[in-house]
Amino acid sequence: MGKLERQLGADEQIVLNLRPHWRQLVLPIAAVPVLIGLAAFAIGIGPGGTIYDWIIIAVAVVLLIWLSLLPYWRWHATRYVVTNRRVLYRTGIVTRIGRDVPLYRLNDVHFENTISDRLTGSGDLILESAGEQGQLRFTNVPKVEEVQRVIFRLTEEDDQRRRGGLGPAPGSGPAPGSGPIPGAGPGPLPGTRPDNTP
Repeated sequence: MGKLERQLGADEQIVLNLRPHWRQLVLPIAAVPVLIGLAAFAIGIGPGGTIYDWIIIAVAVVLLIWLSLLPYWRWHATRYVVTNRRVLYRTGIVTRIGRDVPLYRLNDVHFENTISDRLTGSGDLILESAGEQGQLRFTNVPKVEEVQRVIFRLTEEDDQRRRGGLGPAPGSGPAPGSGPIPGAGPGPLPGTRPDNTP
């Protein structure tokens, strides 16, 4: 059982478990051959020497970590999770950040996507919730329209479940004829003195 599954409540099931759209990795991946090529070119045209070469290599490694490795780690560590009870957001490499919004607190769910978003089927999903949670924005969500529909459906199902759980269950009320017994309340029984003696 993974860390996420251990955070679920009773009868809670994961419906969607997503990372941001893969297009978020296009530039970090493209930076790898560019940086390697520039480093090789700088070493080739440079004055030579071990110190110069190691300086170029060190700079290239730092830029690779900054421009490629860190964005990949951030992408891999970010999760958009939808269960049948709530919406969860998890991100962060060293310091983990998490936000949970119960479905019954959602007031509105909508998405925004640009022309480039529509080409990849992604977009930003905005959740408006009651109370102190405010607005929660998921960026670069894959198949954002489908995710919105799923959350709407789960919200309606959760509302019906909660409404069905209000009040006594069918058949749990008092049986016919099982009202208060005459004379069983406070005061003397019929045909007795105030001290309940004949």
